[in-house]
Amino acid sequence: MITFLYSTVWIVVFILSMIPISNIILLPNTSLILLVFLSSIFFLMIEIITFKTTNIIFKDATDNKIIDKILMFLGILILINGIYSGFKFPILKYFNFPFLEYNEYGLKGLQGLVNALYLACMTIIYFRKVYFSETKYNIVFYILLLYPIVLLSRQVLLSLTIQLFFIWLLHSKKRIMQKITTLLMTIVVTTFLFGTLGDIRVDNKKYSARDLLIDTLEPTDLGNRLPNSILWMYLYITSPTSTLIYNFETAHPNGEIYNYIKPLLPSPLRRSILSDKAGFKGYKNIHLIKHNLNMATAYIAPYLSLGYFGLLLHVLILGFFLFIVKLTYRINQYFYLNYFLAIQVFILTIFTNTLFYLPIIFQFFIFVLLGLIQMNYDRKQNHQNNNHIYKVSK
Repeated sequence: MITFLYSTVWIVVFILSMIPISNIILLPNTSLILLVFLSSIFFLMIEIITFKTTNIIFKDATDNKIIDKILMFLGILILINGIYSGFKFPILKYFNFPFLEYNEYGLKGLQGLVNALYLACMTIIYFRKVYFSETKYNIVFYILLLYPIVLLSRQVLLSLTIQLFFIWLLHSKKRIMQKITTLLMTIVVTTFLFGTLGDIRVDNKKYSARDLLIDTLEPTDLGNRLPNSILWMYLYITSPTSTLIYNFETAHPNGEIYNYIKPLLPSPLRRSILSDKAGFKGYKNIHLIKHNLNMATAYIAPYLSLGYFGLLLHVLILGFFLFIVKLTYRINQYFYLNYFLAIQVFILTIFTNTLFYLPIIFQFFIFVLLGLIQMNYDRKQNHQNNNHIYKVSK
């Protein structure tokens, strides 16, 4: 399924790039088509190797105290960030109150952990809500849905939407037509929220969001007729691919592996231990189709660092990640949640490298840790049950 989704989103991007909405979006070239085709075959082979026909059934047996403690820890971290930032939430910009930009809010290094913990908590709560019909955390869940909106974080909103949507798609008891209707509604609502957050983030007294979109996207007559929400989504879906294509044709890899692995290092570490690189802002040799469009899919970093070998290396790393997830996701409900994380990572290869983005991929370690705790909890429960059976038999 993951390979199917990966291939599908790339094909959708290719099709969208061919629609005459913008004058700066490039058509797919041979290098990119081959990259997607060959990587899809590789990922499909991994899924075939790890495929099992038995159904997955999880028992509703977990230590809810763990979830309570994680939520409490998340609340404390959110409060610390709020106090540190003077509660100047980015959304307050919309109401003309004192605010901080989304990339200025919170303690550096801590905000990434908060985002990862937030995404993990929301995924856990929603899975238990859909799979076990658990309602204990409903109020907390609906309150926390406001978090990415308050911070104007489109990345968190998009990542959360993908993970929760596929949990619902695979485990909801709704009929097929209801699922199709919900899918369409999810696309519409996500597009609207994505565009609205974009408008709020860039609107100011000097220029409007529409002016920025027109200046950046250079829309055709068709593009000029479309609303901001659709243009924002189109821009974010197609421009990273165009930047990658442009660099395939014009840029020269610099051989600096640091540029590739840098996102895996927490920002405080990058600023202190690697102080000589602390001022690094993007790739010095990246060629942008527009100065303010600096996203270029998951493949730009490995390509600019190591060329075509870097692309091969990144595909192998993605494949290894997929192999580990598929090998372990049947152990218990927490390991299983890494499956939805993997779906997100592979879908968003069209946008950025979330596999190396700590606020996203740190969820993997949270789910593994909770999975190990669950395994220990299950062993204790089985041991107690066995002792009870033994005493009754005596």
